[in-house]
Amino acid sequence: MRFYSEVLNKLFDSEEECKQAEEKYNKEKEEKEAERKAKAALVSKEKKELSDAVEAAETKLSKAYEEYELAREEAKKILEESNQKVLDILNPAKEAIREAQKERYTAISEFNKKYGIYTAQYTGDRAFKEFKRATSWIEDFFNKTLW
Repeated sequence: MRFYSEVLNKLFDSEEECKQAEEKYNKEKEEKEAERKAKAALVSKEKKELSDAVEAAETKLSKAYEEYELAREEAKKILEESNQKVLDILNPAKEAIREAQKERYTAISEFNKKYGIYTAQYTGDRAFKEFKRATSWIEDFFNKTLW
């Protein structure tokens, strides 16, 4: 006579053999489930720790932004107090730049009319100075509130 295990969907030669196989299967299943739960608990713990670290960093960042805004307001007050002095120094220099740029554009325009497109190559020190000049202009453009 043969015995069928509905749990394993398998035939066995004896009832004892069938019970042992089912018990072994159930035991392995419970061990795997316990191992899975332990891993899930570990992952959950790690996620919680990392999540807490992210939240702490976000809190620190928010505080840093708040401190920056306070410092910015203080700097703005100082700048407003000395704004006229700064403008008295900067405006003539800016006007000189505008005049020099206008003269340069006129000279290039005249060259272009007579001989075609004017080209220049920037290398070494001259390239570095032109790069600094361009980045300085961009920074000034976005920091209009300061000047």
